[in-house]
Amino acid sequence: MSKKKDKKAQKKQRKRLLIRAQSQYADLPEYTLNPPDLPQGVVPQGATMAMDSSPIGNFGADFFWGTGFIGYPKLAELAQIDEYRAVAETTAKEMTREWIEFKSIGDDADNSQQIKEIETYFGKLNVRQIFRQAIETEHLFGRSQILLKIKGHDGEKLKNPLVIDPRTIEQGSLKALVNIEPMWTSPALANTHDPTEPDFYKPKQWYIMGQTVHDDRLFTLVSRPVPDMLKPAYNFGGVSMSQLMMPYVNRWLRTVNSVSDLVNSFSLSGIKTSMQDILSGGCDDVNLQARADLYNQYRDNRGLMLLDKEEEEFFQFNTPLSTLDALLAQAQEQMAAPSHTPLVKLLGITPSGLNASSEGEIAVYYDWIKSLQENLLREPLTKLLKIVQLHLFGEINDNITFEFKPLAQMSELDQTTIRKTECDIDVAYLQNGVISDVEVRTKLAANAQSGFNGIDVDDVPENNDDTTFSGSLNDEPPAQDSDNNWDESQHPRDENGQFQSGGTGGQGNHETAQQTEQSDHAENKPPPIPADIQGFLGTEYHAKGQEAVNKLLTEQNGHIKGAFHREGFGDIDLIWGNDDVGLKHIIKRRAEQGIDTDDFLSDLNEVITKGNLERSESTGNFEIWHNKKMAIIAPEFKGNRLMFLLTAFKSRKQTTNKK
Repeated sequence: MSKKKDKKAQKKQRKRLLIRAQSQYADLPEYTLNPPDLPQGVVPQGATMAMDSSPIGNFGADFFWGTGFIGYPKLAELAQIDEYRAVAETTAKEMTREWIEFKSIGDDADNSQQIKEIETYFGKLNVRQIFRQAIETEHLFGRSQILLKIKGHDGEKLKNPLVIDPRTIEQGSLKALVNIEPMWTSPALANTHDPTEPDFYKPKQWYIMGQTVHDDRLFTLVSRPVPDMLKPAYNFGGVSMSQLMMPYVNRWLRTVNSVSDLVNSFSLSGIKTSMQDILSGGCDDVNLQARADLYNQYRDNRGLMLLDKEEEEFFQFNTPLSTLDALLAQAQEQMAAPSHTPLVKLLGITPSGLNASSEGEIAVYYDWIKSLQENLLREPLTKLLKIVQLHLFGEINDNITFEFKPLAQMSELDQTTIRKTECDIDVAYLQNGVISDVEVRTKLAANAQSGFNGIDVDDVPENNDDTTFSGSLNDEPPAQDSDNNWDESQHPRDENGQFQSGGTGGQGNHETAQQTEQSDHAENKPPPIPADIQGFLGTEYHAKGQEAVNKLLTEQNGHIKGAFHREGFGDIDLIWGNDDVGLKHIIKRRAEQGIDTDDFLSDLNEVITKGNLERSESTGNFEIWHNKKMAIIAPEFKGNRLMFLLTAFKSRKQTTNKK
């Protein structure tokens, strides 16, 4: 055969194959690249569509059989079917279930009040619900949009870009967010001729029922964009999840119907009889039909079957049903594939053949949802956060941002383990001087899962050495009156100014004084006062309060007897002390907490003289409360050589376990 004849034969063969391929799509709809049909009034009459200036035209339209945009009416029909709607609802709920958490970064300023106001206004705008509806609409129709309603921005102003600036968005101007389904919008202006520009095939303006709105005023959500040449056919949206699921759902429904039909007629029953006369045409089929009707009339379990003993025989064939559940499970699992949704989340059932806990599948699914949040919601929520700040405060604080909360919920055991690990880390940081106890309390107070959220950050507990001195306090607390208050009349002073052990005076007091003197001689002398607090700075600072404090701050040594005087209580001594006791200790402890000590000590005299006096059950010390500060007074120190000594001064809230 010549080469010329070979080429002619090959050409005919290719033509036959093309005709055969086209015949396979004869029953499928043919799609074009033209814009879809929209309700009347969406696009103003005579308006120019964004696609009119595109050089693509209907290039390649002949290649689309059975694929293409199926139209909003068809998508609205699918939205009523559970298999399609369940995916949209599940994804939307998961993406907004834990939602977002606002936080402050980058500086030391306290932005907690601003964050609280932002959270409140986000709730007032119903932002979470608006975005949940928008995500659901995007899954059902391929695109959704949220319109920003701003006071004074209407009419022709909607055509202009929205500049996020205090001069264009005034304080108190944000009114609402509005969801808009895609069939009510159409692109009005888009760059369809220069692919080198970043806005190529991205509409700058939209028609919303005949009104032109700039894209800056809309949050447009498209999670599955289509190629540029298909965008006009999809109304510049993306392919919907419903359309992606159509072949999977159709196979599932066909499988369900087939299994249902098979179960309904899985058993075939019959009667073997002589067919010779009928096949030869020698007998009327009336008798055969009557025999069949008789059999069908009595074929249930409670009927009576009659057979000709010589010429008839009953038989029955049953179709095996053992693998039908596996077929259904496979079809069901494939239906969930396009949305990446585990069946336990989508339908509430554990798929056959998978791990019963589905933990691995759910972990992967949460990663998928996290990526959708970042890709689809991060940009519009960031923009909305700035607009809300302009609405509330008239300015934008770039240090306020947000994070998407984790979807996975930890068990109580996991949370306890994490808190224990964090506690060990904090202890290591504290021991190495990396952070202070106030910083740790601040972190605990801000963490809702810490078990200590909401505590007073400044109410830092003191170590025991603030209030307890080994061997320095009496075993028995000083006498009190019936109201548990200090009663000085029960503790007369001796000639040296020291309080005696109690009583009402007279012989009992004399005997007690003698016993004390004998005990002193037996033990030689009381313990000496340490050298660093021995220096007596004079009587001119008696009851001077703040002047006495300033004197010790200057000298940084010694002590002042009766530096403070409280009516009904008496004199209170003040010592410079050391790292463990006295004014030096107080300054050291407050400095470790990052507190300005000069400012902190400025009202020490006011706290002592005007505060509420109580007696501690646990230590026997006196506690004076005033303006969220507490001064601790020890009734004696160093074997009664110093009386009523100020031992601690700190920020505390008053408690009730006192006498």
